[in-house]
Amino acid sequence: MAKTNWQYGEIVTEEDFNQLGQEVNEATAGLAVLEEQLGEAEQSSKAYTDQQIQLVTATGIPKLVTYSYVLAADQHGQTDFEIPLETFVKETDTVTVAQNSTVLSTERYSVVDLKIVRLAEGVNIGTEIFIQVWKNVLIGPDGAISAAVLANDTVTESKMADEMKKDVPGGVAGYDAFAMHLAETMPHKFTDSALNKTYRWGLGASNGQVYMLYEEVT
Repeated sequence: MAKTNWQYGEIVTEEDFNQLGQEVNEATAGLAVLEEQLGEAEQSSKAYTDQQIQLVTATGIPKLVTYSYVLAADQHGQTDFEIPLETFVKETDTVTVAQNSTVLSTERYSVVDLKIVRLAEGVNIGTEIFIQVWKNVLIGPDGAISAAVLANDTVTESKMADEMKKDVPGGVAGYDAFAMHLAETMPHKFTDSALNKTYRWGLGASNGQVYMLYEEVT
């Protein structure tokens, strides 16, 4: 290393000049390598930016889109329901499922095969299963879309549940009203026209026996 603690009156030798020259040469070579690396990084960055611009130009801007379906069971104990969406991709799309106005946790259903939602427990004939598919699509010219992907767990379950409520007839208010209706012990009403009285009624069960509950509405 070149000497840096020179004192007044000291004599500079050839060895000192040679050491200084060597360090200047090494610094110059290092600067050239650094400039080359910076140039490569700049080119890589430019290539990536150009690629992204080309992708957006060719395919459009990504947008989160949901597809909703109501499927009814056509056999007793049915567990499998086919997703109607042609562009559904099991590995990349996200699916939420609701039954009787209740959004199911992922422990109660799974997506199997290519497009099958499988419930953990079978349902009766006529039971409606609400399925919503979340997908990132690329919005192109004139609204044209091409399928893209939405990674699992990128949207919270509570957020998806709130969005599903909006697609139920009547929106969130309709969803909440229906949920309250199901929770009531006697949610139905009938009128005795002869007595001009209105009653509300429901069904209960005890020891495996079903019975009817009713009371006059005052």
